[in-house]
Amino acid sequence: MRQSGIVEGRIADDVLFPSVAIALQGRMDVLLKETKAKCTSILAQAVQDVGTDLRFVLALQSETLQGDDGLEAASEGVVREIAERLRLLKGRAEDVRRTAAE
Repeated sequence: MRQSGIVEGRIADDVLFPSVAIALQGRMDVLLKETKAKCTSILAQAVQDVGTDLRFVLALQSETLQGDDGLEAASEGVVREIAERLRLLKGRAEDVRRTAAE
C-alpha cells in the first residue's frame, strides 16, 4: 500500500524515476553543448570558405577590368558557383538554426 502510494505520487508529479530523469537531463545538456560546438565550427568554416571564394572572385574581377574577355566569362561562372554555394550554406544554416531552436 505504501509503495503504491509512492508510485502514484510520483506518477502524478511526473517524477517516476528521479535518478533517471536527472541522468537524462545531464546527458542532454552535454549533447546540446557538443552539438552547439560542432555547429559553430561548421558555420565558422563555411564563413571562412565564403570569404575565400569572395576574395577569389574579387581578384578575378580586378583582372577582368584590365580587359581579358575570357577571364570575364570565367569569373561569371565562378560568381554563379559561389552564389549556389551561398544558397546551400544558407539552407544549412537555417536547418541548424531550426534544430537548435527545437
